Amino acid sequence: MARESRDDAGEAMRSRGQLAALAASCLLLSLVAGMLPDGTVPAAYRTGGWIFFAVMALGVMYFAFPHTWIYALWLGGIWGATVIGLQLILLGGERLFQRYWAAAGIGLLMELAALFLVYTLILRIRVARTVLESRAPLGLWLLAVVSFFLLAVISGAGLALWSSGGSTAALGVYGATEALLALATVYICWAPEEAVWARRERAPAPGVAVADTVQAGLLKIVGPRREPPAPEKCPSCGARLGRGRLRCPSCGQHSEHPWCAVSESFVVACPSCRSPTLSVEGKCIACGAPVSGILCPSCKKTSPAREWRQAG
Repeated sequence: MARESRDDAGEAMRSRGQLAALAASCLLLSLVAGMLPDGTVPAAYRTGGWIFFAVMALGVMYFAFPHTWIYALWLGGIWGATVIGLQLILLGGERLFQRYWAAAGIGLLMELAALFLVYTLILRIRVARTVLESRAPLGLWLLAVVSFFLLAVISGAGLALWSSGGSTAALGVYGATEALLALATVYICWAPEEAVWARRERAPAPGVAVADTVQAGLLKIVGPRREPPAPEKCPSCGARLGRGRLRCPSCGQHSEHPWCAVSESFVVACPSCRSPTLSVEGKCIACGAPVSGILCPSCKKTSPAREWRQAG
């Protein structure tokens, strides 16, 4: 079962990689169509090809990255605000406005809007990691998002210089940075899809994970950790313990836990020394280690005693 799961995961990664390559190719074809020299094809065909391949790339990313394809629209907004803002700052006074300060002011506002979109994109993936309880490293992804904005700035500057003077070098800078932006777009959508969502979907069920672990490595030899027997007396007052049936606030499963009627507290095992202690104390009676609550035997999450409810 574990081998089949790994095979399915590998097949999904290969399929996603192929679609990512197709999306990058479509974006590059869109760039080529938009940069064809005047006279090669009519301007309407160039614009149509630029739009067609860009929309096709977005469609491919929709299937390749079902959770993160929307980031491509975010990146499109960052690119548009950055490039258009730079055109207003560098050329707006000559072509659109009688006074340069008006064009520059609007251009600066658009640059700030692009930075705000960068911030919201980073914030969105951080919230997703928190909700999905993922610890996937995304440092390179954050660097790629910041680099995308910087590349868009260079691209906009190159386009403005080429538009004003017709410099071939400026056009080359624009084309090179646009190609890098196309590749960065695919990576920015691919990385969190693979590191956060796909990895979470490939995670085995708890029962399967335990079975696979027991069959391999050192745990196969020594066996799983042995839990101490359930205490019969309260570690604080020595009274005989009863049993309370509770419902876990995290997974909803029912389980029984020792209860002291005298101390009015559940008795739990210290996570440090495994000695029985009272859940209301907040720390172990034996070693003083902090005790945060009651451990659920099903989902292995510890929740404060006040969040547990009596099972019906």
